[in-house]
Amino acid sequence: MSVVGFETIYEAPTRSGGHFYPPADNAYDLGSTALSWRNAHFETAIYATSVVGNWNPSAASTYSLGTNTLEWQGLFLGDDTGVFIGLNQDDVIYHRTSVLNADTALTGVIIGTPDTTALAANSLIISNITSDGDILIAVNDGGHSKQMIFMDGSTGVTHLGKPGTPGFATASGDVYIAGKLEVDGISYLEQIVMSGTNKTITGTAQIDSIIYGCAGTASGTIQGGTANGQNMRLLARLDDTGFVEVAKMTGAADPYFSMGGSQENKFYNSGVVTLGGVTTMGANLIVGTIDIDDDSGVVTLVDMGVTSSPADGTEESIGFAIDGNIIIKLYSEADSAGAVDTISVRTDYDLMFTSSVDSAAVADTVTLNGYEISAGHRALAIGCEEAVISEAVGASDRSLPVRINGSTYKLMLHT
Repeated sequence: MSVVGFETIYEAPTRSGGHFYPPADNAYDLGSTALSWRNAHFETAIYATSVVGNWNPSAASTYSLGTNTLEWQGLFLGDDTGVFIGLNQDDVIYHRTSVLNADTALTGVIIGTPDTTALAANSLIISNITSDGDILIAVNDGGHSKQMIFMDGSTGVTHLGKPGTPGFATASGDVYIAGKLEVDGISYLEQIVMSGTNKTITGTAQIDSIIYGCAGTASGTIQGGTANGQNMRLLARLDDTGFVEVAKMTGAADPYFSMGGSQENKFYNSGVVTLGGVTTMGANLIVGTIDIDDDSGVVTLVDMGVTSSPADGTEESIGFAIDGNIIIKLYSEADSAGAVDTISVRTDYDLMFTSSVDSAAVADTVTLNGYEISAGHRALAIGCEEAVISEAVGASDRSLPVRINGSTYKLMLHT
């Protein structure tokens, strides 16, 4: 074998068993920057301890690095570099070693006027720099590709899970979920807006707690309905047999929040409250005027039950007080058999009649009033079923006019 030119410049290479060796290790070049070999043909492999400069194919989008049966083991890249995919470097996987400030462009990676968060040092960036280009992440589910994450380049909306068509998450930066979202931990939500027809929040798993928080002095809102008559219902589990409605917010001219099995207890926006069921209160009830519905017939305003637990003679009373002073007491005593006796109306203060009401005989009734018998003279008016009879009375020195059954009499007072 003859190698022309080596004898005049270098010590000639040697041959051994068909191999071609330089005279010394790592000391000679094959060609130079000024004189290059045209082609080199190798049947198996090229070994190089270093590569100086770029390693480019002879034609774009023609040759592969490895095959589907012969793969490279690893790809090791340096700092502040990446993998650029596409003839126009449309997609990028990039490693950034230093901090990248928010809304800051990065040549070939973050372009235009970015709307991006700040990145810490040594961050990985996956970017699509082609206008309206999408990014899809899919998995093989039983031999079929299924969408896991879809980033819509034309709208800026991120889709999680299966495909669908967003109705409200349509702005850049929004997130859309077509399937179910399960959260085992705590969810902190700034706002929940439900739209459409018959939207429901429901579930069969136990909910230990729901936490809703607002920072500082901010307030939160639960909002439902777009027209009067629409409502938001709260359903509770009934003895592991199903769900029942326990509360509801209803839109109306005077919107209200209702509770109860038939929603008979209503709390109106105007401040009116209607309670149609039995109401139990364990604390003091502070109210203004109590107004009973018109034409309610016989109404029991207050009723205190008495069981057989209290001993016989135990006071069971209801007092009506002003500023802590019981003016009238509805008095009774337990009989230890679940009933009461010694029933009376009691007061420690004067009983005054400020209007003039005449007396009259009424069957099975006794009345007590005050009646103006003449100008400036008001008498005690007593009405009773028993008629007044005449009887001889001894000498007296005082008399008290009394109105009985519409007639004036004088009660003789003896000293």
